[in-house]
Amino acid sequence: MTMALVAHEMSFEAQVASGIVFMEICELVAVGSGSAIIPRPKHPKIQKFMAHWTRRSLPIT
Repeated sequence: MTMALVAHEMSFEAQVASGIVFMEICELVAVGSGSAIIPRPKHPKIQKFMAHWTRRSLPIT
């Protein structure tokens, strides 16, 4: 079964998702596992997004 979830709670996604698609303004920025994309983002758009949200959410483990 496949389920798509759109959310901004990054610590939750990192724990439960088998894959993450990061998009911004209809542009595909990155595809990969949560453990690869969320804690150490390589793309500047993801770095900027994560800097904003990690201050507001639970720690990503």
